Amino acid sequence: MRLTGITYQDIALRLLTTVLASGLIGWQREAKHRPAGFRTHIVVAVGAAVTVMVGEECAKLYSGIDVTRIAAQVVAGVGFIGAGTIIHEGANVKGLTTAASVWVTACIGLAFGGGFYVIGAASALIVILSLTLLHLVSYRFLGGKKTSAVFRVICESPAEILEAALRVAPDYGFLFANSSVSDKEGKSTLLFEITHGKANAANDFNRFLAHLSQKPGVSDIGFEME
Repeated sequence: MRLTGITYQDIALRLLTTVLASGLIGWQREAKHRPAGFRTHIVVAVGAAVTVMVGEECAKLYSGIDVTRIAAQVVAGVGFIGAGTIIHEGANVKGLTTAASVWVTACIGLAFGGGFYVIGAASALIVILSLTLLHLVSYRFLGGKKTSAVFRVICESPAEILEAALRVAPDYGFLFANSSVSDKEGKSTLLFEITHGKANAANDFNRFLAHLSQKPGVSDIGFEME
């Protein structure tokens, strides 16, 4: 079936801008070790863009087709993907920001798929700035905001180090989120995430690091705040 309105150059440009914008958003999420990352955001946005282009073609081939209704189904349907990134840990809920980024990435894909490049680019820029900069503002000025950090410990006995960390964590006001262990070339790497109720807990994290670094068998230790 031949295209009736969109040229092949238009298709290439719309898909390219979709991939670039969604890829930047997904890359930021993946850098933060979130459930939905680089590939997920690109796939969702490209799917939304394709839906708009197909709807545009169908509207020209067949009468009575409302393109806006097709786009509305994409916005509603992508909520199922976003829900899959939300994790409940007791009374805590994680992944809401990533779920929102997946949803807005689909909307950006709709914009680029429809050929609205300025809207798509401006929206993508706002989302990226919000994800990378605004959380720093909230940490600094919102006193009730929690601070999270991922610790990486290379050691001989990860079970003993994790047990020691769990034992002293309440003394620092820390809560554990999750942990994992990997082995490579005879060395074990322990990763665990902790949270603190204070907006700026860097000093507490450093004291915690100093305490664990004194444990026997620890060859390297560090952390990254989120």
